[in-house]
Amino acid sequence: MKTEAEQLLYYSVPGFFIFFFVFLFLVMMGITNILDIRVITFIVAAVIPIGFVTYQGYIRTLYRKIWKEWYRVLDPYYQFFERYLSQNLKIIDETLAKDVKETMPPTHILLFHMHGKCSTETVDYSWRLVNLINARGVGIFSCILAIFVPLIYGLYLYVSSPNFPVFPNFGSLTSNHVIVLLAYYALIGIFAYVLASGVSGIKENLADLNTGILVSERSDLEQLIKAFSATKTVCFVNDILSKEKKRIGISQELIEKSFKNLENKDWEKALQNASEAYKNMKQNNNSLPFARRAQDPVP
Repeated sequence: MKTEAEQLLYYSVPGFFIFFFVFLFLVMMGITNILDIRVITFIVAAVIPIGFVTYQGYIRTLYRKIWKEWYRVLDPYYQFFERYLSQNLKIIDETLAKDVKETMPPTHILLFHMHGKCSTETVDYSWRLVNLINARGVGIFSCILAIFVPLIYGLYLYVSSPNFPVFPNFGSLTSNHVIVLLAYYALIGIFAYVLASGVSGIKENLADLNTGILVSERSDLEQLIKAFSATKTVCFVNDILSKEKKRIGISQELIEKSFKNLENKDWEKALQNASEAYKNMKQNNNSLPFARRAQDPVP
């Protein structure tokens, strides 16, 4: 995002979605005397924090499905990354290579490359596409939350009833109430469909942009992947070694050599020395402590 104002607007979108569905339901139920100065003040004050919390809920639930499972498009950059990284890590221990791969999300490499080599316009365009996808994703998540608005309203009426009956009186529902509920849920479905229908097209545009970067800057990307994978591998093994109660001399010497290789930009030799240090630790320990693996961040 270019400015703090844009960032605040970005986080306020899901907050507006939540308030929109709440007021939509209340208006459909015939409750129209709710907009006074206190309510408006509350909305202005609460829309960003509620939007931020809603966005975090989206990250914990639908984010991975939106990006990894539901809307898959052909992206040559990711195929190139997986293939080249696998080839680059062939020279090290197989188990170590698997662990290192899990700490290297391809999106990170692409972002580092873009910020270092691409124009500001290209970087901004990429982020705008990412934000459009996430905005639609969090909108879908807000639609899911909106399903519970009638239930929360019914619970509120039930708890605030003077008589507070033991069981809710479902017989008090009229045909008009049922029609309103059906219309409300139909509107939620329409909103969710409209938001979801545009995700694939935006992801295709993002894939085309990634492919253009790959074609025009392939040699730089290859060098970045080499350097990044070597650095990650050396630091990964060093982290495991630092947790050993009994430091293994040979492994420690090999790790020191690996860091020297990194300083000299000898990526292949750094990988080989780190792999040898890892194998030596495996031979001297039946149970090998594993370093904490990194998780994928919000594009």
